[in-house]
Amino acid sequence: MKASQDKFKDFWEATAKRFATSGFKAVCTPTSIGLVNWYSDILQKTALKPILDAAKGAWVLDIGCGVGRWSSRLLKANANVIGIDFAENMVREAERRQQASNNEARAQFAIATAQDLPFKDSMFDCALSVTVLQHVVDDGEAKKSALELIRVVKPGGKIIVLEISLDRKRQIALDFPTAFRSTAEWIELFTQGQKVELQRIEGVDLSIFAKPLYQMKSKFTSGKEYASQLSGNASVKFAIIKGTYYVLLNIAIFLSLPFDLALRAKLVDRCAHKLFVFKKLDESP
Repeated sequence: MKASQDKFKDFWEATAKRFATSGFKAVCTPTSIGLVNWYSDILQKTALKPILDAAKGAWVLDIGCGVGRWSSRLLKANANVIGIDFAENMVREAERRQQASNNEARAQFAIATAQDLPFKDSMFDCALSVTVLQHVVDDGEAKKSALELIRVVKPGGKIIVLEISLDRKRQIALDFPTAFRSTAEWIELFTQGQKVELQRIEGVDLSIFAKPLYQMKSKFTSGKEYASQLSGNASVKFAIIKGTYYVLLNIAIFLSLPFDLALRAKLVDRCAHKLFVFKKLDESP
């Protein structure tokens, strides 16, 4: 397990370096090319806008802060922000981008994992995880992460989770480790045995034209190819398939975006990613 975790960590460290030199604002789909990150960023930002708008004065924990995309937006909303990531290069890039920004407000960043948060109980008004916990593949580690988020949030505070949720049998993505948990599994992860209630679920992305490509990709890749990509030694065959796939995907997401923006709130069950808003209840008897 540790060797696998180290390889996973190395993947994200390398991703941070690549995004630092490329100047991309978002690390939504780290192995992607073209419009994919732009597309994901727009839809995630649309879904989270009411939460960002209401964050003024709140203490927010940005789980898996990456290069500081959400930390920066929370600061602009006048929130107090602490961002954590287990990849040192991600944290360093977030700090570098913050120094280069014109925003006088500053977030604090730290190297830490969601499974072992270095914070006191009930310290934050809100904990935010955007496509982070979906990469905690092990069920036990995912449960630890959920319990830690609950622990550090104040009674009455919010736990905001935006993750992939396809409502089908779980599988592992071949580009990089991802657990496809169902809506029911995400809800159970945070509410089972805890004084936490689900307040609402929102859809994020329908991906009408892109979804068939997502399904097709799994037929042309294998676990061995996935492992080679993590190590940086992908085959020529895989590179050609991946290149063709992303050309088609860029066309598909461009066509999908208007439908996503218009219908995501009405067709929640059909959305690939969902926004879960949980509230921590008062712990007193």
